[in-house]
Amino acid sequence: MSALQAIDLEPSTRRYEALLRAANAIARCDDCDTAADVLTKELREVIAFDYLQLVAFENGTNAVGWHLLNCFGQRKKTPLTDPEGTPIAWVHEFQQPIITSDWSRETQFPKHGQFLAELGIRSTCALPLARGRRRLGVLEIGSARPHAHSEEDLKFLSLVADQLALAVDAATNLYLSEQAQDRLKLILDLTNQVVSNLDFQQLLRAISASVRQVMHCDAAAIMLPESNGEYLRVHALDFPNSKGFFKEQVTIPIAGTMPGQTFRTGRPVVLNRLDPASVPAEMYPRRHPKG
Repeated sequence: MSALQAIDLEPSTRRYEALLRAANAIARCDDCDTAADVLTKELREVIAFDYLQLVAFENGTNAVGWHLLNCFGQRKKTPLTDPEGTPIAWVHEFQQPIITSDWSRETQFPKHGQFLAELGIRSTCALPLARGRRRLGVLEIGSARPHAHSEEDLKFLSLVADQLALAVDAATNLYLSEQAQDRLKLILDLTNQVVSNLDFQQLLRAISASVRQVMHCDAAAIMLPESNGEYLRVHALDFPNSKGFFKEQVTIPIAGTMPGQTFRTGRPVVLNRLDPASVPAEMYPRRHPKG
């Protein structure tokens, strides 16, 4: 190999080495915020971009599980609740990349084009993240310049997407493994509490505290039915950031409430938005009338 060929290959070698470092660093991340910072930092060593958006979908669904948006070096908090009508949804569905050379001339995804125009982005390349038949998400890279991505760039970006898919898959598997271990530990701890703790109230409080920590939620409560069969009483509550509206010994009507529905049917109820605008007043807890 000539000296000139060695010089030509040196930047490519460094680029591939940086890509491997980026993938390894992401795979080792144990939380989403760290992963976002590492991903952005390490990818800048691999490719030039003004805009980066990564969407990880929940397993087997079109629901967004994790979202990262970085534009001109700043992480944006703009949520992506519904990718429908964007190239991200199209790429995720058909598993084919899309290069948009100039969004000012693009008409297929008008809302996404307006979104990018407000950010100052003129061209993008969106690629699927997949492992075999499992569709993991979409990577979208953008530039403030039109026609910023060539076919040669697409080949390298496809390699980037493949490495990111490996890293995301590894990080997900690590998270699920640790989550399973945490939940197994919870079961063992609760078993020990049941065996060793003779005070029923303390036992319920230990259970609610353990569940909140393992599930990484803000609050956990245990409710038991009153003898009249009309109310549930909060016997144990682990809620460190409580504002005082929800306390132990509060009672909740069984009729017309989510806890009551769960108690009656024996089935879980999930509500992803809980605020006064979306929840009827009777679903909020109130004190059981005396007498």
